[in-house]
Amino acid sequence: MMSGDLYSLRVKEKVIQVACGAIHTLIRTNFDRIFSCGNGSTFALGHGTRDSLNQFKQIEFAADLGEIRTIACGLSHSGLVTGDG
Repeated sequence: MMSGDLYSLRVKEKVIQVACGAIHTLIRTNFDRIFSCGNGSTFALGHGTRDSLNQFKQIEFAADLGEIRTIACGLSHSGLVTGDG
């Protein structure tokens, strides 16, 4: 995967769900990719750091989870449900 691919949608990829927390946002695409942006101080962005982002970046570990059915954001945390529950 090219590093630029972590920040942009692919051809025919569409945002199908948006979840907003108090200080961060997640998006899910029809390609089962999850992106996050916002305040990373609580690790809620899913990138393994406390870095905050002002543009969406793909959460890389989520790509290995298979089908993603839904995403959610809380005050300072994130979650998702996979196809196998």
